Amino acid sequence: TNIIPADVLTRIIYLQQNMDNLRLFMGKPKTSKPWIVTIKVQPRSVYFQAQSLLVKANQLSLEQTGIHIKIPAIKKTLNIRSKDVFETVNLAMGLANNVKYKYKIPTRSTVQPQAESTSSNQVYTALVSANQQINYLLDHPVSSSEVFQTMEEALFYLRAIIEIKLSNTQLADKPVYIRNKTPRDV
Repeated sequence: TNIIPADVLTRIIYLQQNMDNLRLFMGKPKTSKPWIVTIKVQPRSVYFQAQSLLVKANQLSLEQTGIHIKIPAIKKTLNIRSKDVFETVNLAMGLANNVKYKYKIPTRSTVQPQAESTSSNQVYTALVSANQQINYLLDHPVSSSEVFQTMEEALFYLRAIIEIKLSNTQLADKPVYIRNKTPRDV
């Protein structure tokens, strides 16, 4: 079957509704939706958001049920497809369902299929929101240093791709690590 962004978005919305049911069960207040504007989001960015979601869902499952998985290696290809993102979101959904099943939380989620015109920007925004939602449910939210580590890994792959595709391109040296540096310090 041909997976399109609309299929991925439908799955993410379903996951978000399940996480909202879990939030209610845990007695946590509702989180605010992140306010971001995205333009021309590339498939790799969407894929890395899905990977982040998977890591957080794995941690949530571990904290709440003791069940976790070995996260599959990040794809090292230029050709990221909706199918790759969909599979990653499905793994995250399975991990989140472990928690739902442990606490016998009923499924109250109903999602209508999304429009075929759904863009990667919409999928990206939904993934950012889902990441925030799961992070809020964690006993130990994902820290800035973990985000930094993930970004370093993403940049490593990007650098490798650039070196393969543009072998005569001179890349800048890796910046010096500065302890406790935050995005607003850049």
